[in-house]
Amino acid sequence: MILGKYFPEEWKTLAFNAHLACFGEERDAETNTYDYVLCSFKDNPEKTICGYIGILEQDKNSAYLQHGGAFPSMSGTALTMRSYKLAINYLRERYNILFCTILNTNISMLKMALNVGFKIIGVDYDQQKNAVVLRLANYIYKQNETVS
Repeated sequence: MILGKYFPEEWKTLAFNAHLACFGEERDAETNTYDYVLCSFKDNPEKTICGYIGILEQDKNSAYLQHGGAFPSMSGTALTMRSYKLAINYLRERYNILFCTILNTNISMLKMALNVGFKIIGVDYDQQKNAVVLRLANYIYKQNETVS
């Protein structure tokens, strides 16, 4: 599994098709703004894409995971979790705090986020949909490591 980093101009040409493939709906490439997008690929000759996460930096210590998805051929497989962990580990090396918002009906994504250490810190109501706000903070791990 390898990770690629795409800046907005590069991602703009891929965004529409990526969203259509992952979610089955059309979404204009300009809908979300990102500082960069992380894409995971199988380490095979075809470099098969597994998933993507759009990153919006809040400041030098924190980032918001704005939007992402798993491609249909990977969705529901162990590669989805490996792909997600790879991206989260990359981000944890660069930021102290990560935030994301996940619809409360997206149980598989909530499970993955909780599995890598995100904690639920609130609820968001967006477009008549309930979502859970999550945070992953590196200092939480350091604190827990000294307690156990």
